[in-house]
Amino acid sequence: MKSKLITGLMVTLFLVSMLSMVCLVSAPIPREEGDVVDDDIVDIFDGVAIGLAFGSNSTDLNWNPDADLAEEWGLIDIMDILVWASHFGEADP
Repeated sequence: MKSKLITGLMVTLFLVSMLSMVCLVSAPIPREEGDVVDDDIVDIFDGVAIGLAFGSNSTDLNWNPDADLAEEWGLIDIMDILVWASHFGEADP
């Protein structure tokens, strides 16, 4: 489990570092498209929440249903990180 957590955090940090090179425009979005912690902005805190749940499913202790952003439902994986990353920087005014 510890290796899954470390892998999830490493993937999240890698994607954030890649996104920091891109200028993103804020636009209204629905919560289910990246705002895992429900603070009206898709930011690093959402990425950390996904990273902490990375590799988990509904039977795991680190499962976070809010971090399950993409199909295949019921598993926190790279597809959830990609949904989050594609909306990074967006805000709901």
